[in-house]
Order: sequence, then structure tokens, then C-alpha cells
Amino acid sequence: MQKEASSGLSIPSPTGPPSRFPTGTRVELRGLRGKPELNGRRGVVIRFVASSGRYAVRLDFGMGEFKLKPDNLVDEA
Repeated sequence: MQKEASSGLSIPSPTGPPSRFPTGTRVELRGLRGKPELNGRRGVVIRFVASSGRYAVRLDFGMGEFKLKPDNLVDEA
């Protein structure tokens, strides 16, 4: 998708997922209200789900995979 600038030049518009948490990023879960027992748990971002605007995170210790809002993730680094 391209946007046209006032100068007539084409400027590409972003179409990919946000890079706030790239695949492989270690994160900690915070501020979850629906599953508060997961707050403080850690895992790895495995993909961005564009249709929901959430990140799929695989939690440590075989606790499963969850799709979480970016606001509920904190970079572990």
C-alpha cells in the first residue's frame, strides 16, 4: 500500500506487524485481569497475530500459548 505525499512522491505505508516485540523476544506478563494467575510468568514471543493485534506468547515450563495485548507484555531485557 502506498501513500502519495504532497510532492507527488510515493511513500510506502507500514503493512507489517509492529516490531515492539520481535519473534524470539523474552517477555514477562503484567496487568492481566482475565487470568491474573499468569501475571509475573515469562515466555517467548512466537508471532504477531495481525487479525487481533495481539502477540502469541509461549510460556515457560509448558504452560501453553496465549495471545496477549502488547500492553500486557514487558521486555525481559
